Amino acid sequence: MDITFIDALIEECYKRNRMDDTFTTMAYDNILLLLRSIYGNHLCIENLKNRLKTLKNHFGVCYYHFHRLSRFFWNPIIKMFEAKVEVWEELIKVNFMHLFSFLVKNFTSKYSRIISIIYIYI
Repeated sequence: MDITFIDALIEECYKRNRMDDTFTTMAYDNILLLLRSIYGNHLCIENLKNRLKTLKNHFGVCYYHFHRLSRFFWNPIIKMFEAKVEVWEELIKVNFMHLFSFLVKNFTSKYSRIISIIYIYI
């Protein structure tokens, strides 16, 4: 559902249904219609707003962990964080690999599209 939701948010950005970093009521109505047609009638606008908040928070955690490590960078073509082999080897030695593999796996599977929402008008 997250992928469909994020794709719908991007679509609404292209339709200019986002004003001052906030989605309009029309945008939420359009997204709600789409998601209800796919996943059923149990969704409401508050569910969408809460899910967007959660996705932004998860993205913020990933961004914080990778941004403060200046040797990592985002590759928009493959939609993954990258680093030189030496950087990864150093992290493995320090035993942080489990944390970073978790963040990379989760970030690349869902939250890479959130970048499009955040930076669509930059």
